[in-house]
Amino acid sequence: MYKPSGIDLTPKQDHFCPVYRMEFIKRNTDYALWSLSYMAGFPKGKVFGLGVLGQQRRVSSVFLRKIFRKVAKKNIVHSHRGCYGGFSLARKPSEISIRDVIEAVQGHMVLNKCLTGHYRCPKERTCGLRKCLGKIQKELIHQLNQLTLENLAVEQKE
Repeated sequence: MYKPSGIDLTPKQDHFCPVYRMEFIKRNTDYALWSLSYMAGFPKGKVFGLGVLGQQRRVSSVFLRKIFRKVAKKNIVHSHRGCYGGFSLARKPSEISIRDVIEAVQGHMVLNKCLTGHYRCPKERTCGLRKCLGKIQKELIHQLNQLTLENLAVEQKE
């Protein structure tokens, strides 16, 4: 079973209900990860209609179609046309990292704009925060590269 090291995902209590201060994984990415890991639990090449996937997660097939267009552009799934059409995984589940899926749906991951390489902050050389965030981002990307759809499929079965 995959366990990320040193990451606390427990929601923090704030007055009457749990509050999630920062949402790293957006709703559409969550649906993509769930759908793709569900698909990973079946034999290679199996084609899934979005209606079936939507029913499994109680999500609109229209919403899933928008998500699957993005992951298809990044060669994570193949689109199949026709009356028996749908989507199948384009690669083995062990070859598709969680980072691949997150970046396909949400775009390039960056904790702060100073880490993009396109932004020049006047305090860049002396900023301790930038150095710390850079280390955190590097570790996060490493962890997300290690975790694959195969890992998630195993977790869903347990």
